[in-house]
Amino acid sequence: MGKIKSEIKSILIAGLIVVLPISFTFFILFFLFTKLDGLLAPAATDALVSLGLSFPEGYRIPGIGVAATIGILFIAGILSRIYFGKKLVAIGEYLFQKIPFVNSLYGSIKHVIETVTKADNTSFRRTVVIEYPRKGLYGIAFVTSETEGEVQLVTNEKVISVFVPTTPNPTSGFLIFVPESDAIPLSMSVEEGLKMVI
Repeated sequence: MGKIKSEIKSILIAGLIVVLPISFTFFILFFLFTKLDGLLAPAATDALVSLGLSFPEGYRIPGIGVAATIGILFIAGILSRIYFGKKLVAIGEYLFQKIPFVNSLYGSIKHVIETVTKADNTSFRRTVVIEYPRKGLYGIAFVTSETEGEVQLVTNEKVISVFVPTTPNPTSGFLIFVPESDAIPLSMSVEEGLKMVI
């Protein structure tokens, strides 16, 4: 009887492992889709009505808000590549930097997005393990660069800059300078390391 209970329990746990990640993924995607769609859907519908199209009162085309968002992002991307658009972006950033609190918020968000999205990103070069926060304890870190300047000059050996992410939000963490000999290289990729941290 005990063996049957144990088998049923292990089957239920296996089912949870399969179902929960899929359910949460669909839930988050559905939540993001509905929020994003609801944000721009009224304005996009009004724009279509102004072009001569007619819809029943209160009708909303499913997905039109998401399509409008993609369109806005595409236009913003094109503008950011031409001279006039670059000037507008520079003016906007200058204004944001002059507003207290907004300047730090905007700068942090921009830095995180650039770090995550750039295709030629070399911010994280490889994954290592270091003894942190003290000897005998180990944590995953990502090598960002070889240390230069005053930090390298005041140390007795070659040090590297590593980023130690926090869990479960790896966009925050600590920049630490460690001797290169103390960083244990891992074969896992940066993406695999981030998954492990999360």
